[in-house]
Amino acid sequence: MKKTMKRITAVLLAAVLAAGFNLTAFAADSDLTPSAAGTFTFEKEYESTDGETFPTETLEFDITADANNPDGGTALITIGTGNKSDVTGAKTTNIVVNYPSFSKTGIYRYTIKEKTGTSQGVTYDTSKEIKVAIMVTYNSDHTALVVEDGNVGVEKTDPDAEKEDSITNTYEFGGNEEDKTKSLTVQKTVTGNLGDQDKLFTIKVTLTAEDGKSVNSDIAVSGGSDSGNTQTIAKGWTGSKEVTIKLKHNETVRFDKIPVGVTYKVEEDASHIAAGAVQTPEELNGDEGYLVTYGNETGTITKGTTKEATVTNDKSTTINTGISLDSLPYLLMLAAVAFGTFVIFRRRRVEE
Repeated sequence: MKKTMKRITAVLLAAVLAAGFNLTAFAADSDLTPSAAGTFTFEKEYESTDGETFPTETLEFDITADANNPDGGTALITIGTGNKSDVTGAKTTNIVVNYPSFSKTGIYRYTIKEKTGTSQGVTYDTSKEIKVAIMVTYNSDHTALVVEDGNVGVEKTDPDAEKEDSITNTYEFGGNEEDKTKSLTVQKTVTGNLGDQDKLFTIKVTLTAEDGKSVNSDIAVSGGSDSGNTQTIAKGWTGSKEVTIKLKHNETVRFDKIPVGVTYKVEEDASHIAAGAVQTPEELNGDEGYLVTYGNETGTITKGTTKEATVTNDKSTTINTGISLDSLPYLLMLAAVAFGTFVIFRRRRVEE
């Protein structure tokens, strides 16, 4: 009887101890310390027309949680404030993703997609999806939940393909095959017998971005003999930007790295232009009063092309002296014949 009681007691003690261990091993996730919040990164890349110039802008992202996540998709990952991240003119930027504290074990999955931005000349990679996986497990003694470094980040969804761990945008500006940065040129020509080819003429060039777009890289202006032509149109503007340049005969000013889609307009300063279709005597005798004609004075910047605008100033006239220079040779010939005839007749008279 005593042996039986001892056996029963031993079995009951073992069962109690086992139950105690199981209570520790299989404690509910809610009874454990939640995992710590943290961060990971993925790459944001740009390709550009010259491979060197990239915009400064704020990128926005859409982030969705998988409905099958352990918490039903309520815990979210974030980027910056409002899922926005600044990029500052670099080819590659690491986008920092913040993940929260988790209170349930399992695998949490998310999808990150870029939104269409507002930089002029940029094509956004909105079709690319960055797949993210975060595994939440127990720590070694089952007292807390943890996210280990090797169990968080961009997930490789296709075993036979490379991991999609970057989003690439394309930035394009005007320029030809020989000079990929030369987007627009403005050339001056002065003609006419009264045209002053040493005079500097003032020209206004207006650049206009598309509605809702901003120009987020610098535009360089250079060329011509006037030092004021060398200037920079600083990045970060919307709407229109006016630039004043000065050119004399056979001079050219160039505009570098104007984003694709920007429109331009070239206008001669009104003070140089004749009031009517012909110059008045006062205009002919003054410093101004030129007749102006344009070529390609308006247009839109496109990929792979340099837009070439021309401005021609003409100032010319003739004075009615009653003698046409076109008939002068014939008059000289008649005069020579008359003189020859006179000489012959005079010689005969002398001989007689």
